[in-house]
Formats: sequence, structure tokens, C-alpha cells
Amino acid sequence: MPRSARSSWPDGIYHIYARGNRRQTIFVDDTCYERFEALLIDSIRLFNWRCESYCFVGNHYHLQLRATQPDLSRGMHRLNFRYAIWFNRRYEVDGHLLQGRFAARMVEGEHLLRLPRYIALNPWRHGFCNHPLDWRWGSFRAIAGRARVPDFLSLDWLVPLFGPDLPTARRNFVIYVEESVVQSPWDYAA
Repeated sequence: MPRSARSSWPDGIYHIYARGNRRQTIFVDDTCYERFEALLIDSIRLFNWRCESYCFVGNHYHLQLRATQPDLSRGMHRLNFRYAIWFNRRYEVDGHLLQGRFAARMVEGEHLLRLPRYIALNPWRHGFCNHPLDWRWGSFRAIAGRARVPDFLSLDWLVPLFGPDLPTARRNFVIYVEESVVQSPWDYAA
């Protein structure tokens, strides 16, 4: 019997994540990262989502998405399924790439501050880079103003949470993230 779709509400903000089956690597090289990003962009456009933060690291990924329609399960199934098919064909393997279904938690209250910091810190926390600003396969560099903002990334959430205008909000967010580099990166509980 098929499982029922997860509930989602219009204008809900979600922390979405998935990892490789048995924690296997799902992003082997830049081509994998690029392919997943392209499929994510396609899903964002098709389902009219807003991506507010993201990172892809080794055996998992994190997304902060605002869903404008109750279609999160359909869109995430499409994204993960298409990536798994591509990955299995490229590496001539079969079977499950991802460990179960994606996880999705609605984000509210103080977690709206903590989630994008958690996502920005994730590659550093797992030892993929020396500083969160070094990681190419996430949104932190663009949010911080250190890289071009991709068309699919929304920065609308920054000003209400971190400052009166975008430049100030960006600086304040970078400070907020960097405080955790000095202190503790383990402060977000999904």
C-alpha cells in the first residue's frame, strides 16, 4: 500500500533534508553537485517554491524552502527520483540512492533564525571546508555577498530577520553565522 503524501501548507517554510542510503556518498564530484542543483532549480520553477537557503554535502543535503502550494511531497519525490535515476545510470549501479523519504519540518519562531545558520555551518561542521564561506555548494557565500546570487535563491527573508536593508542584513547574518564558528555549530534542533 503506498504511503500518503506529507502535509504541506501554502506559504509554509520547511527544513528539508535527505541523505544517502546507508550514509553513502550521493555527491561524488562537481558534476553530481551541478546535476542536483539543476534538478532543484527545475523543481523550484515547476512548483513555484522559494529557496531561502541550501547546502549539498557528500552524503546529504539541506534545503530551506517556502512552498506556495501544498505540493511539497510531489515536488521532492520528483527531485529525488530524477537525481537517483541520473546517479545510478552515471555510475552503473542500481538500488536506492537515498535513505527513505526526504524529511520535512515546518519552521517557525526562533527556528527561522537558526535554520539558515545551521545550513550555512553544515559543510564546515562536517569537515568539508575550513570556513563556511569556503563552501561552493551552498547558499552562504551568495547570502553573504561573496558570490553571485543564483536566480533560484530568494533573499527576501533576510531583511525582516537581520536588518533594515539588504546590505545590513547580510552583514548581520554573516556575524551571526561566524559567532557559531567560534562557539558551537550544534545549536539548531530540527
